[in-house]
Amino acid sequence: MTRRVLRAAGVALPVAVLVVLALMAAWPGLFTSQSPLTNDLAAALRPPSLDHPFGTDNLGRDVYARTVHGARTSLLVGIGATAIGATGGVLLGALGALGPRWLDAALLRVLDVLLAFPNLLFALVVIAFFGKGTVNVLVSIGIAAIPGFARVARAEIMVVRGAGYVTSAVAIGSPPRRYILRRILPNSLTTVVVLAALGIGTSIIAASGLSFLGLGPEPPAPEWGLMLAAARDLLAHAWWTGFFPGLVLTVTVVSVTLVGRRLKARFDRRTA
Repeated sequence: MTRRVLRAAGVALPVAVLVVLALMAAWPGLFTSQSPLTNDLAAALRPPSLDHPFGTDNLGRDVYARTVHGARTSLLVGIGATAIGATGGVLLGALGALGPRWLDAALLRVLDVLLAFPNLLFALVVIAFFGKGTVNVLVSIGIAAIPGFARVARAEIMVVRGAGYVTSAVAIGSPPRRYILRRILPNSLTTVVVLAALGIGTSIIAASGLSFLGLGPEPPAPEWGLMLAAARDLLAHAWWTGFFPGLVLTVTVVSVTLVGRRLKARFDRRTA
């Protein structure tokens, strides 16, 4: 009984956290009436209090308000980058698995080379070409994620392509477009969806890392990585300026990962 309660709590708690974060991103005014951009030098570096639950930064801005408003950018980049990676990966994977053998072999060699580079390094290379900014960070992280999704999608499509119901559809003369769209792709995407759920947390971390390096949104935009970068020189005497944004970032990534792992475990039991 205790194990069952803990297991249920292990799913319900991260889901509840993600629901709250989604509400923060969509309607930050539900959680705070403070402006994330208003400076008040007279209130600079005040510790957490009833008026400022997360304290204030060196310009007197409310850290709680900036953390709440920063959820929108972080979640949009995480979800958007994962969507780009998954979509591009499925298209490339399908092209390799369903196309000519020479094309599949060429794509595999290219993917092997790209997978040798860490995603963050690959994203830095993309940003070097397109420049910094929120949109470019989103696109760069998404492009960097494509090779991993492509390998998974290709492997799944190859397995489904050999299934009996696909072989039967080919034998009776069903048009390739029909059995690819109705049979192969829908039955190949479950693993990609699970991987995407896990990948959102990775994308959020990567986006925050790029923002920390000054490659994301420009100050004074409220964004978790940018807040951590601004707080690094203040931690000795104003720990709250970096602690709370870092805590929310950590809780977000852990919650996304737990939900993704739960989806993966359920999928593994269903296919076992």
